[in-house]
Amino acid sequence: MSSRRHLDELSQQFGNVSFNNSKGFVGAVGIDNASVTVQSLTASIFSGMENPVHNVIRALDIDNNDYEGDREDIPDMATNTGKWFFEDLNFLRWMEFDSSSLLIVTGQSGQGKSVMARHLIKHLPRGSSVSYFFFNRRREEAQSPVCAVAALLHRWFTREPALSHHYAVKAFNHHKTLHKFNLLWGILEQTMLSPKSGTLYCVLDGLEKCRQSNETEAGLRNLMEAISKFFRTENHEVHRVTHLKILVTAQASETISRKIPRCDHCNPVMRLDCTEADVASMITRDVEEVIKNALVKITTSPLSRIDAKFVQSLQAGDESVWSELQNELGEYGLQADMISTDQRRSLITNLITAMVGYDINNDSEDKRESEPEPLNSDGAEAEAEVTEGSGASGPNVATTGTKKQVEPIKPMRRPSIVSNTQEGWEKAARTEQGPRRTPTFRLRDLQDAEEQRRSAVGERADRWLDYYESGFLQPLQRFLDTVKYAADDLDVRPVKLAIFSTGVNKHLLREISHRDLRDKVKVRSFVHDDPEAYDNIGIGTMVTRLLLGLAPSAEIHVFKVTSEGVIQASQVEQIVKAVNYAVVETEADILCMGFGFHQRDSEVERVIRHAATRNSGRGVIMFAAAGNEGGNRPVPYPARDPNVFCVYSTDGLGNSSAFNPSLLDPRDRFSTLGEEVRFGRITEDTMGTGSGSTLSATIAAAMAAEILNWWRRCHEARVFHRLESSANRIDYIGMEEMRKIFHLMSVERDGFRYLTPWVLFGAGDISQVASKVVYALESGW
Repeated sequence: MSSRRHLDELSQQFGNVSFNNSKGFVGAVGIDNASVTVQSLTASIFSGMENPVHNVIRALDIDNNDYEGDREDIPDMATNTGKWFFEDLNFLRWMEFDSSSLLIVTGQSGQGKSVMARHLIKHLPRGSSVSYFFFNRRREEAQSPVCAVAALLHRWFTREPALSHHYAVKAFNHHKTLHKFNLLWGILEQTMLSPKSGTLYCVLDGLEKCRQSNETEAGLRNLMEAISKFFRTENHEVHRVTHLKILVTAQASETISRKIPRCDHCNPVMRLDCTEADVASMITRDVEEVIKNALVKITTSPLSRIDAKFVQSLQAGDESVWSELQNELGEYGLQADMISTDQRRSLITNLITAMVGYDINNDSEDKRESEPEPLNSDGAEAEAEVTEGSGASGPNVATTGTKKQVEPIKPMRRPSIVSNTQEGWEKAARTEQGPRRTPTFRLRDLQDAEEQRRSAVGERADRWLDYYESGFLQPLQRFLDTVKYAADDLDVRPVKLAIFSTGVNKHLLREISHRDLRDKVKVRSFVHDDPEAYDNIGIGTMVTRLLLGLAPSAEIHVFKVTSEGVIQASQVEQIVKAVNYAVVETEADILCMGFGFHQRDSEVERVIRHAATRNSGRGVIMFAAAGNEGGNRPVPYPARDPNVFCVYSTDGLGNSSAFNPSLLDPRDRFSTLGEEVRFGRITEDTMGTGSGSTLSATIAAAMAAEILNWWRRCHEARVFHRLESSANRIDYIGMEEMRKIFHLMSVERDGFRYLTPWVLFGAGDISQVASKVVYALESGW
């Protein structure tokens, strides 16, 4: 919901609202990066008014609910970290579960659970109703279930007053206070049952800090019992029709473990144990990545207090000095409980190396002793009197007792701006480290090379998608505006794009319904025992998300042909029926086939040949993935069918992917982005990336859909008639015509025709682009 729309709705309900902030509302539901707090905004909205909803919200503000402040106190997630959580199957199931679900994440202190929770809150799909409570960010007396549930409700009702159910108003009018746990939990359950609630996300972080229960006050046991009861078998009829997503993070405890619920009718509860070997190993690598990032940042900004004496005390194990350093490192995302003893020693060693650019492995004492003494301007040896512990006057002064002798410093591998402390670091590195040894932690660890590569590839993919949007989609829309036609004025049939995959999950279907995109996405199952077409694998869901962003003008038809990740021989009949239905009944313009067979199948070949003869012989435009097995396997069928575009994969710079098979047809050798593609990148959903030629085929199909839509509208608006071209007589773009346009908007790279639509559509006005396309259709490429 945009900031203006949100304020308009509040104004309609509670009077005029004045809000002056150029940044507006950013993030899921919170007022992120705004210049006012939730409390001050609420106060301005309700000032001088007596409103029942206002009374409820005011009563819920028990402990100065500064949500954004609590969250922003937690460091950002470092680059290349968090995969242990965001790629875990338990998290993915929790997100995609079609009704209420609970995810419990337990582990040790310092494993990044709070950092992960903060990142999730900021990156949930825009428009989501999200509320959270960080127990370890609250003062001790506020670490209670009452404060937690009140904060959740306060945030929901403040952001979306329509959620404030009449039950809450009635409860307040009766009790005149909302400080009882059972009362608050009842309001929360009634809120979930409201038809206006949609999906509600709830994050409870650091649950182990929740106060213990006693005879007079509710505590951790009461909160866990309430959550557990909601997800038990006896409450199945409630949690299956609501959409409350609860994430709990905590250190493992008996109180929490005993209360993990179970439902015999479904499995709405997931658990992620951070102490399991595989997960713990990934978290350890994350911590090392955080340390690396901190070291890199430290080399470009000075620490407030580092000198030789400080370093010597640090290496000697002085805990008070170590605490001071932690305060400095906290600015770079490092926390005390994240760093093990071994990592602490490693950090100290590498901090010295990083700050001074001093290589312990390559500098010997003999070499250092043979260095000539520097001379002053008169040719004499330079000396400088400096009081012990007071610091030095220049970058090349080393400690030698009560006097400081100017000595040369080895050439640095990296410039450092901490010039006034280098003598302390160098002396510490030379005198305190003892015999040469290899540090246990290096800035460029070989084991992380692959993660660094993937990160770089992902950044290039994001830039490619930016080019696609700014250089292709936006110019197309401008072209349509230029020739003065709109959908309401022209009778133009929408482009129908059919994909054959694993269906669409319920979560995306609800999102489509909520965003009023039901006419944009149509789903049908051809799997015998699954008529609902729900996706249990995720492939179809992700491809559909991608198309919603890359082919905004298309009508997307999703045909479920398998419930598994691999097509079995017994499922060929389902594929044949689905393709035939798409061609004959749906009258699809474009087919995108993510499946492949190592051997030709006569029935599949028959329906593809039939599709190729449709539309007065011009054929349905068909795309298929080239495959992902490199030189180990040839291009599969139907990608090797001459009636189908075989699409190969590249990275964001057009470099051929290593998993591409050998080139099949020198005529059709199109390639496009297929590595580290962020699903929903343009639709503002950032919950995953993927690689493979299936994604390349999907992106190429999206290009074709947008081009076909542009052509139809130009044709209907008689743009080509104005050019006095024979192209005006072409009433349909088929395989051959699209092949010519693809050649026009591609460049030679790595033996392929690399599709870059912005080189055509982003390079001129409507008449120039139309002229180029017409020329290509009339004369070839």
